[in-house]
Amino acid sequence: HFARVPLPFIQRGDVVLYDAPGGRSMAVFWAGDYWAATDDGAARVECEPLAAWRIE
Repeated sequence: HFARVPLPFIQRGDVVLYDAPGGRSMAVFWAGDYWAATDDGAARVECEPLAAWRIE
């Protein structure tokens, strides 16, 4: 179940949608940063979330 989260209330473990250089992508908020999958594994990304969901 994915519950939509207002952007000011994003917390650890929430999934966000953001505009990446190659198009829209997803990241997870963890340890105060956004993390996304890359070709080299997980990496911290700078992003402005467009939408967020909490996995329940």
